[in-house]
Amino acid sequence: MAGSSDARSARDALRLPQRFDPWLARLESVGPPSVPLEPMPAVDARAALRRLAVRDSDIEDVVSSRPTPESDRALWWLLERCRAQLVSDMGGFEQLPPWPRLPEALGLRGRLFYVHVFLATLPAVRRWHAARGIPDDVSWETLADLGNQMDIHRWMYGQVGLETHDWVTLHFRGRIYRLGRLQFERSRIRPGPGHPPLSWYHAAEVD
Repeated sequence: MAGSSDARSARDALRLPQRFDPWLARLESVGPPSVPLEPMPAVDARAALRRLAVRDSDIEDVVSSRPTPESDRALWWLLERCRAQLVSDMGGFEQLPPWPRLPEALGLRGRLFYVHVFLATLPAVRRWHAARGIPDDVSWETLADLGNQMDIHRWMYGQVGLETHDWVTLHFRGRIYRLGRLQFERSRIRPGPGHPPLSWYHAAEVD
């Protein structure tokens, strides 16, 4: 996989079906990060995953499936651009185009791919929260919905994974915040021509 540097190379290396082409084209249009992304060291990844409420029995699967530029260039190409999508729209109100579920043939690498995207985005969203005065405990409790969603996946399918990755993008873009038992989603109402958009919050109770 070394040498995969564009959408077509990534598709061929990962043997992605043709239905992935629109998504790959969008990622290619994002372009590479302005500063090269470095893989998170295993010890840091484990510590971050614990803060994100990922169960201990799943952490080693996540760590062992980490893509790197050397070992898994195609997945790394995807990861860089998925992360760039989140970071470039940090705090945005618009819905991102859906991220597809990767083929089962990729095994752990596919089922946990978006977990690695969120890990790579973690420093950026934490800085964004801090710059806006989001309390540290609220920041971590919000982002820890990642672990909750992974628990739901295990309950539903009996194996480690993350299928609700599109939902979790909201947490890692600064659109959702957890306060106690409620998650508040920032949204925007457009009342009509000549009127400025209004921001509002939608709350949903979580267990």
